[in-house]
Amino acid sequence: MNWIKIIITSLCFHFSLLIYGQSTYTVTTTPYNLDTLGVNADVPFMYGPQDDCFSSTIPIGFSFFFYGNYYDSLIVCTNGYLSFNKSLANTFPSWTTLTIPDASVRNVIMAPWHDLSFNLGGQIKYKLNGVAPFRKFVISYIDLPKYGCTSTLYSQQIILYESTNIIETHITNNPLCGLAVHGIVDHSGTDFCIVPGRNNTSWTTSNEGMRFEPNNSIFLNNFITGKVFVDLDADCYQDINEIGLANRAVYTNGIEFYTYTDSLGNYVLQTDTGNYDILHQQPAYYNQTCPSNGLYTINFPAAFDSSIGHNFALSPLVSCSDLNVDISIADMAPCTTTQQLQIYYRNNGTVADNNVICFFTLNDSIQLINTPPNLTSLGNNNYQIYIGNVNANQTGHQAINVRIGCNTIGTIYCINAHITGNLIDCDTSNNYSQECQSLKNTFSPNFLRVASQAYSQAGYVMQDNIDNDDFLTYLIHFKNTTIDTINSVRIVDLIPSQLDISTIKMGASSHNYNWFVFNGSLIIDFINISLLDNYPNTIKSVGYVKFKIQQNQGNPMGTVIVNQVTCSFDKNTPIPTNHTYNTISINSGILANEIENILFMPNPVKDQLKLVLPFEIIGNTSIQVFDVVGKNVQTQSINNKVESIDCSALSKGIYMARIMHNGGVYTQLKFVKE
Repeated sequence: MNWIKIIITSLCFHFSLLIYGQSTYTVTTTPYNLDTLGVNADVPFMYGPQDDCFSSTIPIGFSFFFYGNYYDSLIVCTNGYLSFNKSLANTFPSWTTLTIPDASVRNVIMAPWHDLSFNLGGQIKYKLNGVAPFRKFVISYIDLPKYGCTSTLYSQQIILYESTNIIETHITNNPLCGLAVHGIVDHSGTDFCIVPGRNNTSWTTSNEGMRFEPNNSIFLNNFITGKVFVDLDADCYQDINEIGLANRAVYTNGIEFYTYTDSLGNYVLQTDTGNYDILHQQPAYYNQTCPSNGLYTINFPAAFDSSIGHNFALSPLVSCSDLNVDISIADMAPCTTTQQLQIYYRNNGTVADNNVICFFTLNDSIQLINTPPNLTSLGNNNYQIYIGNVNANQTGHQAINVRIGCNTIGTIYCINAHITGNLIDCDTSNNYSQECQSLKNTFSPNFLRVASQAYSQAGYVMQDNIDNDDFLTYLIHFKNTTIDTINSVRIVDLIPSQLDISTIKMGASSHNYNWFVFNGSLIIDFINISLLDNYPNTIKSVGYVKFKIQQNQGNPMGTVIVNQVTCSFDKNTPIPTNHTYNTISINSGILANEIENILFMPNPVKDQLKLVLPFEIIGNTSIQVFDVVGKNVQTQSINNKVESIDCSALSKGIYMARIMHNGGVYTQLKFVKE
């Protein structure tokens, strides 16, 4: 590191204990080199060339990572800076520069920020240049007069680099006139990087380049391309009638790098240098014909290399559609005026289905407050949504605004849906869906719930008794509690060993998502989700997703299935949810006809648990208490038909009581310690 870099780095500060991904940048000089715009476009200013104003929202053309958050668009100020705060689009900010840090200056790239007179002349243009995954988004300020010295014209460029997330500023001429700030500031206003001597001071330069580079970032400079497509004739080539499959996961072994196919089945997977196995998750009803061994092995010994044409060809095993539907809604609070009901549908089959219709029935206390043109009322709270054609592998959803009734907290509302098409359906078991939720007035930001086996009476719970052949349906809820928009959310569920990961059926969600399974984990990605900040956007700050999974065969009685997920917002540190507990009930014991006469109360218990056994001869009898992970936390001899079990030292939670009699297990019972 040269002495210039050392000096500049020392002025890049982070004034907060709250960490959002990468927290600092390094600024260094770089050769002055304007990017050639070629065919360019004027920046869209709603009111024309006017002084001191923001543009309309401009798409960047790729996801740009800035201070821990991903952005796909921005706005441009006539006074020499960019902002990722899109709520300021087409407004008129003050031209007055401020010394950084200042609470009012957030989420900006100042290149520099100074007082320019756009109303007196000059141009502001933008352009997306290059080829993915190394494109450049360029903003050019061309011959703008500076306020107070309009005879000298000012020119500069700001360049945002795809993949590396580097920012460069190139100043052609900045005359000595007025105050200017040259640097970048994060979304909180506390993490910033300013060029030395340019923090709201008067300075001049010409033909100069500056580079702001994120610290601790991985420069993914190699890339692999290919496609995932349906190979009807199993010849490993995509013919004109063979479609590409969208939203299919392609990843390296270990999933340190991954991507998803686009609408045509194409993918670009960025990696570092090294050796990689490239895999694709095979969908149901298909056989992967190419590559025959299931993966490609690729080596990148050096940077800036590429490997193209690594296609995954899939031949259909059957010819049928497989429609499925799921209906859901965010947590229901009484008297909520606007809530979105989501109807999720998908064709998992190998051929398109047509004339697809989804029918749904609402609870009496839920009312529609909008009627999409494809919605028809059938009377008595019954409705239908006409969907039409649904291609193989196509996913869709219909959002409908509803009003939630004003019943008391705890009241269960249930809604139902089913889907039909014209073709024979491979699997009709997923053509029906029911959603039951209890009214609540308080919600945790991120939580996991599991559908009760008494679903229509209890809805989603954190703990429940099940049989060993029951499916489990999980609801994952997440919330943006920051002051900025969240652009991506990743959910990871390390599936419990008692569940069969191959049986996962994904369900309804608040937003579009991609998903895949790897090394025992379910990974769900919400990309470009635009999850708004919590206040005042309470409803638009939350999201959810559901999935269903079957147990492994032969789970023994008394097994407790414990699950938990983590939620990562814009690739920040994962946040764990609560745990859920499902206990496989005891259907029979050694003396099945007498177990019904056991008294085990109160349940839940605070201190003393009363046990009344149904047999007179106690003999060698004891009770063993196990926690949810199977640890024996208490053992007590039973010497009387009626016995008290001291539970005062136990922590709150779920426990399994195993009654031992004459050297064997008599029965097991679950109880809850309050």
